[in-house]
Amino acid sequence: MSSTLRNMSLFLSLALISLAASARTTYLQGDVNGDGEVNGIDVNTLISIVLGSVDPSTVANPEQPKRIDVNGDGDINGIDINLEFNIILGKIQPEVIKVGPDVINYDYVWQDNSVPEIHIDFELDQWNDLLMAYDAFYGTKKYIVARIFTFKRGDEVTTLADVGFRLKGSGSRMRPEGDSLEMHTTDNTDWHLANFAINTRKYVDEFDHSLDGVRKLHLKWCFCDYTHVREKYCYDMFERFGVWTAPRHSYCHLWLHVGDDSYEANYGLYQIVEPIDKDYIKDRADHFGYTDGYLWKCRNIEGKGPASLADPDTGDIGWDDGDDYNRVYELQTNTKRFNQARAQLQHFMHQIIDLDDAEFYAWAEQTFDIDLLLRTYAVSVAVSQWDDYWNYGNNYYLYFVPRQQGNTHDPANYRVYMILYDYDNTLGTVRRVGVQTDAVTHDPLNWGNEGHPLISRILSKPEWRQQYIANLKMLFTKGKNLMYYSESATRIKAWWKLITPHADNIMQQYNVVKDSPANWSVVFKYRLLDTRPDHNVFMIKKSIIDNLE
Repeated sequence: MSSTLRNMSLFLSLALISLAASARTTYLQGDVNGDGEVNGIDVNTLISIVLGSVDPSTVANPEQPKRIDVNGDGDINGIDINLEFNIILGKIQPEVIKVGPDVINYDYVWQDNSVPEIHIDFELDQWNDLLMAYDAFYGTKKYIVARIFTFKRGDEVTTLADVGFRLKGSGSRMRPEGDSLEMHTTDNTDWHLANFAINTRKYVDEFDHSLDGVRKLHLKWCFCDYTHVREKYCYDMFERFGVWTAPRHSYCHLWLHVGDDSYEANYGLYQIVEPIDKDYIKDRADHFGYTDGYLWKCRNIEGKGPASLADPDTGDIGWDDGDDYNRVYELQTNTKRFNQARAQLQHFMHQIIDLDDAEFYAWAEQTFDIDLLLRTYAVSVAVSQWDDYWNYGNNYYLYFVPRQQGNTHDPANYRVYMILYDYDNTLGTVRRVGVQTDAVTHDPLNWGNEGHPLISRILSKPEWRQQYIANLKMLFTKGKNLMYYSESATRIKAWWKLITPHADNIMQQYNVVKDSPANWSVVFKYRLLDTRPDHNVFMIKKSIIDNLE
């Protein structure tokens, strides 16, 4: 082997090592000089490398070996030159080579300065399958294949074929078209607002079959929220207050097309909410410290009861095995180790209900990030989330990680993070649920049901109770740019300016942006921008919190 070829082999070995640390990028096979084309200049340069008159390390980025080693066999020789000629003559299409780690660019999807368009196209039989699945069971988790999925933000466009699509939601889950047993009616469609889940890699499991690495989205209509900002406001507030467990949230304009319809159905303004799943955990690995723990989805299911954390031996505990059965406590990760995960969850519940106060405080201090938990619940109560763990036993996840990572089989060895979600019916949209008749005026220190004991037990420790009260008061302190009413109004008006042009939809439902709670709210006077002290939810909540001791 010539010295030139030995240098090339070393060059290729270094390239393989450097791939792990590089940014993900693309290049054309045979593009020796890296100008984005394969032409005669590349052939001449390649010949010079083979003859030894050009050092390959002065020509090509070592992270892109196939720019020079065209056939990728580890040697540079006449075979590569012949292949280069065939590419130039059009006999062979050059590969588009992608290198670097699979880095997810969340900012591609979740931005606050624009509203992207999402267009989804379905074959008629697939759409009808979705309708039939809903008719068989309204909570269906059945995926159908979306023929084409397009995400467009300005000049940036991503188009993907064969994307997974399903219905989502609990109380807000709707049939997206027509009445029960009706199939799609072409060009005379009775469309309905509904929540959807997207999995770009459901049927094509490749990293690049995604939105710059983002593979899952929840597309959520602003359920009974004329303001279209309640959920946005809450997740933004979690972020502002240092609660890093909050999922990402932004907006989109959604369009659906089925079969041979002559038009796209304008679904109007939708929210894009980050799913709480394995990618969510991996993205927050620096916070959690461990990405292979047990993630539980916890909710109140009609007929089965709330996720109270007080029923270790009788609770409905299971795992998501892809069927349509929803469980009160549902394991989302590592289901093959279900028995170990269940033992850990049951131990966790027993500690909450069995320990005396001193034992409970010591256990809680080593089990939770207490500061994070108190910040999390301060925001949740401040925005008047009645559909939560404490009051209704609903809408939260628990993520278990081992305290000692070499001892993962001990059911008592864990730290736990509570992750709250679903904040559309807040900030003045209220129901008589649990122990509450009005979440805006309800006592923040006695927020929920005694049968859901975790938070009340945490707040029974005077030090933690005072920290919780201090958090609540800080949220409403003027100048912090948190929940003080005038500072909140500034952000809300900015969001309205962004989203109002996208609010109209084909259903003519919730297609205007206005300051009003849901029609069914048991108190209808509450507003976000009205400056009357007995109508503005921020002023009312501040007056209650200012009097806490």
